[in-house]
Amino acid sequence: MVGALAFAAFGVLLGAVLPTARAAQGLGVMLWFVMLFLGGAGPPPEVLSAAMRTVGDATPLPYAVRAFQDGWLGLDPGLAWPVLVALGILSTVAALALFRWE
Repeated sequence: MVGALAFAAFGVLLGAVLPTARAAQGLGVMLWFVMLFLGGAGPPPEVLSAAMRTVGDATPLPYAVRAFQDGWLGLDPGLAWPVLVALGILSTVAALALFRWE
């Protein structure tokens, strides 16, 4: 739930920053596919090149994957939860500050 709220807040931030809903949707889909394939939700990170793993680790999706997988397996997720909470809070604050009411 925390991951879903964090990514929803990030989507609202995209909508607040970009000029049209269509632009926000297009950029959001492009970012999602980059995160999906490089962030550990698609192919395992072990099969990616070092450069692709570096890009994937810079996205927030590996933290959501780690929180979900480690929670499922009973392992310690480490920084996954704080990163997702921070993404949600920062995205919400930025979206509220940058949203333009018409």
